Amino acid sequence: MNRRVWTLVFVLSISSLFTVRSAFPQGQTPSQRRAIDPPAKPTDSPVSLGMLVGDTLYISGRVGLDPKTGKVPDNLDDEMKNIFDDFKADLVQANMTMDDLVYVEVSASDLSLYDEFNAAYRQQFTKGFPARSFLGAGSIFRGGHFEVSGIAVRRTPAANALAGSIVGTWALTAADKLLPNGTRTSDFGDHPHGLAIFTADGHYTVEIFTADGTNSDMSVHFGRYTVDPSRHTISFSIDRASFSDWNGTTQVRSYELKGDELSWKVPARPNGSIPITVLRRIAVQ
Repeated sequence: MNRRVWTLVFVLSISSLFTVRSAFPQGQTPSQRRAIDPPAKPTDSPVSLGMLVGDTLYISGRVGLDPKTGKVPDNLDDEMKNIFDDFKADLVQANMTMDDLVYVEVSASDLSLYDEFNAAYRQQFTKGFPARSFLGAGSIFRGGHFEVSGIAVRRTPAANALAGSIVGTWALTAADKLLPNGTRTSDFGDHPHGLAIFTADGHYTVEIFTADGTNSDMSVHFGRYTVDPSRHTISFSIDRASFSDWNGTTQVRSYELKGDELSWKVPARPNGSIPITVLRRIAVQ
């Protein structure tokens, strides 16, 4: 896909974001329904793994299956980790975190596992715990020890971690890479061009091009995002990207915010280099 087509996709995505937002008076949002499902979910599955209705996310019951084998791990800790990882993946797509959960229901094959579950469960939260029930069940799907479902409600913009932080329009000032020897050099040639927009309701788009706009050197992606200030990370839940392997994935970046300068780092490449994106805020939404 050439640069002109990607630029058109970028412009249309931005246009659609702000068209939807402007269709409702300030402070009002449409009570739309959106299924929250991973790309790998079987098309013939009769359930949505999550359903977002307005600011409320309903998460279907999860069993801690190994995503590679489709079986319950032999290790109980691994089984519980798989459940919580599934929850977090759904929450990220809805612009939420585990701290947005308001109710959790746990079904256990053996009530004596209560303390072991709690030990892993309490590590998933940073701002107190949601309401919860812990029920005994005769058996769990595919021989699991737990099935967990939940309800999460997105915090108001004033209380949300992303509010007032990176919301706005940002112009690219540098697209560099840090080499293993500590040298920092340009990753997109001299004078790259780029723009990033983060909306208050959790949508974003990012594009980076070389100065000459060659098709092989560009990074374009858009979707939804969340910010975790305590861990200094931005999670990009990508709808579409110029790197096809990123479509439908969540990419996590460590970031720094200093006034109107925002930067983030990409995990190290196989050659050890670490891409660094630097932007300057040019407008606040």
